[in-house]
Amino acid sequence: METLRAMEMFVEAVEQGSFAAAARSLGVGNSAVSKQVSQLEESLGVRLLQRTTRSLSLTAEGEYYLQECREILEQVDAARDTVSALADQTRGTLSISAPPTFGQLWLSSILCQFRDAYPDIEIEVLLTDQILDVVSDSFDVAIREGNPEDSSLIGRRLADNAYRVCASPSYLERAGRPETPSDLTDHACITSLDHSPLKNWRFIDGNETVTIDVSGPIATNLFTLMRKAALEGQGIVRLPSYAVERYIASGDLVPLFDDLVPDHGGIWALYPSRRLVPKRVETFLEFLETKMREDQADQDEILTDT
Repeated sequence: METLRAMEMFVEAVEQGSFAAAARSLGVGNSAVSKQVSQLEESLGVRLLQRTTRSLSLTAEGEYYLQECREILEQVDAARDTVSALADQTRGTLSISAPPTFGQLWLSSILCQFRDAYPDIEIEVLLTDQILDVVSDSFDVAIREGNPEDSSLIGRRLADNAYRVCASPSYLERAGRPETPSDLTDHACITSLDHSPLKNWRFIDGNETVTIDVSGPIATNLFTLMRKAALEGQGIVRLPSYAVERYIASGDLVPLFDDLVPDHGGIWALYPSRRLVPKRVETFLEFLETKMREDQADQDEILTDT
């Protein structure tokens, strides 16, 4: 950037006919232009201008360098205009990482709606439970559950991250309804192979949080299978509220221990910087936030009416 600035001052000095006129045109101090041009000559190892008290004249090297500088500065301006125009358009590739549960059960529908609204934006989605580095792995947005720990990222809270423990009416009729969380050790519980909140079930007991070691006939890394198994009466399941709210509202699943399940923070969209956010990213964040709030409000209304 310093070299480009020096080149700009050199060109302006030639066009204005003096360092003082160039300084006035660029809005800098009188000595700034002379100093920058001198440093430019030192870095090149040649004299670009012959100076007198009243005029400037180009050397042979200066004539050649002037043309090159003009072409470079024109290219820089054109590149700046192009990038600025692209940044103001809702087009390009949007790269997202998200947890598999959220991606399968909530995000997939929203992304389809987003593509319908903005067909010029291409989407790349990686579903993983790994906490990837948003910057070094070149993601535009990372969806995280819980309370984000990376303070270097900008975060938007999209929704609550409540969990629900529930079972089908047929299972509860057959196996009985557990009265306390500790009773779950005598029940068939459907668990996750690798997602901690779905393997170790935490509950509020007075002023303490306790963890119940549950087990059962089905453990899987596919959360849609966990929900399906619960709906089929295979056992008790613990899943994010967005995965089971509609089934609780319809009566296909019965909630258990709602007042004893602790808060698990929120669902967050994280991105690298608040400054110069590309239009496609800002548009997606606003769309995602609006849709998730609408969906959560619909779920809350359904539950209130039941």
